[in-house]
Amino acid sequence: MANNTLLASDNFASGSLAAGWSAAFGSNLSAVSAGTPHYAQPPYTATVCDNQWTGLTWPKDQASEITVQTLTEENGTNLALWVRLQTGALSGYVVNVGTATGALNIYRCDAGTFTLLSGPINGVTFVAGDVLTFQAAGAILTVYKNWRRLLWTSDATYTSGAPGFRQNSIVNVT
Repeated sequence: MANNTLLASDNFASGSLAAGWSAAFGSNLSAVSAGTPHYAQPPYTATVCDNQWTGLTWPKDQASEITVQTLTEENGTNLALWVRLQTGALSGYVVNVGTATGALNIYRCDAGTFTLLSGPINGVTFVAGDVLTFQAAGAILTVYKNWRRLLWTSDATYTSGAPGFRQNSIVNVT
């Protein structure tokens, strides 16, 4: 989403990731479950997948958003949303969701090195249908759950890039 316009969306109903998705630099691409409803997940246990929408050129202001179906509550399981993710290095802004702890953190990632910018905010829980949004507007980075602001910060290191999502699990992800 950019400038209140939905530019790309994927609900995995085709049984695979839409053609616009690709693996971020040095990462793996998520797989889509075989059964309905379809959901994205790491293809193997202990696999980190950073997925980047490269099917179009994104405006500088953008949002990355997911609707949660279920999350396995285990240490080592998390998901994250990217904005302004770069194509030549694992760099950009990411909000990490620690599903076991309910902690939200905003990081700047510079070539795979993560620097905490804001957080943690603890005790955030998710149920089916919750919407998590990470938005970059100018230098302001904001995290929303069900359109309620939870966390924000500012940083102007990355001014363009693409949205994406990260999945990581030590157990089978649902």
